[in-house]
Amino acid sequence: MSLGGLQIGTAVAVAYGEDGFLGVQCDGFGKSPGANGRHVVGQFGLMGRPLDADGETGALCLFADEGQEGFAWIGFDGRASANVPPLTRGSTVLYNSRGAYQLLDHETETSTLYVPIAGGIKAHLMQIGKDSNDKAVIDIRHADGMAIIMLEHSLVIKNAAGDAYIELNDSGIVLNGNTKAVGGLDVGGGAALPITLAPPLVAYLQALNSALASIATIIDAKAPSAPGAVPIMSGFVASATAAHAACTATLTKGL
Repeated sequence: MSLGGLQIGTAVAVAYGEDGFLGVQCDGFGKSPGANGRHVVGQFGLMGRPLDADGETGALCLFADEGQEGFAWIGFDGRASANVPPLTRGSTVLYNSRGAYQLLDHETETSTLYVPIAGGIKAHLMQIGKDSNDKAVIDIRHADGMAIIMLEHSLVIKNAAGDAYIELNDSGIVLNGNTKAVGGLDVGGGAALPITLAPPLVAYLQALNSALASIATIIDAKAPSAPGAVPIMSGFVASATAAHAACTATLTKGL
């Protein structure tokens, strides 16, 4: 089929030539289909390279020859139709043959970037615009489940399972999940107060408790209590020993 010198055919093979320009071999449906490579031309700022044809199935191309030169505009490839998301009126999509796409949806006021990996088993996803509740959102989700979500004055960074996250909102910062801080920790800035280090404090209390136990033995021996009663100093040391044992745990572990 010829349209005023233009012909419609199939892009059989697309490759770069020695001059570095992309060329296409077109199998035309009409007269003078030819088999020579033609220069690929298209819209400014946009270039696409389809897969080579599978037999007679391939991307459509519109081509024309001028003397020894040939030019071709590569169009839609029916093999990729299943990978193109539905378009609402006024929408645009940029896609490839593997199923990745950038959708600018007019009706939902969103831009969606979808990139399948691992043979299409999972995919990265980024949505900018509005969510299903008509709220402004920026949602970035990793194929393994981690996510960064900005919604209604709230920023959430979460792990794959969703059971550990950091949320920044107008009220402050929320930390959820087991937390490990590596390095120094400044709490309160210039108004911060020093905190006693647990290991040396526990060692000091242990030595003090041992000394009190020795003193208690001496005092209780010289001032025996009533029959059946616990000596005053020994009772105090027993309470101090129990309190000391509780201090030996790592301060924030298990809270």
